[in-house]
Amino acid sequence: NFFHMRLIRHYISHESPNSILDVGCGSGHLISFLDKLTKKSKIVGIDIETPELNKFIYYKNNEITFLKGKVDNLLKSFEENSFEFVICTHFLEHIENPHYVIRELRRICSKTLILICPLEKPFKWGFNYHVNFYRNTDAFVKTALKSKNLNSEFKTHERIGDTMYVEFIEKR
Repeated sequence: NFFHMRLIRHYISHESPNSILDVGCGSGHLISFLDKLTKKSKIVGIDIETPELNKFIYYKNNEITFLKGKVDNLLKSFEENSFEFVICTHFLEHIENPHYVIRELRRICSKTLILICPLEKPFKWGFNYHVNFYRNTDAFVKTALKSKNLNSEFKTHERIGDTMYVEFIEKR
């Protein structure tokens, strides 16, 4: 949603990351947005399918790569601290083991991790391919923290049925 996009813009502008990973990049909309915000960054999008490159405007301010495959396997292929900024939006509700994925996201992230997930009761809106449901922000944070083994701070932002979890990673 627009509120969370503004927050992503704020965090990106504040940190000016050299490398960004969009996990579950879908159509590439967020990567197009990130490409407009940054310059000379390495931006990687991963998903089961790669987006149609002509669907959005890419400004070519950055080195953009799309990787196609099972996200779990792709995450394993990255070295620790591979990306300064990792974003995972509307993906964790679709997978069987979000704890494993969150743990891997932390492993490959060196500075800021952003997770965005819808807040909903099971099957409230009918069948929608979700396997994980979070009734409120606290329920989602509990899932995010279950995988947490780092000494780091986090913030949450809730708006229009979505929660945004932002973790500032301090690795020792």
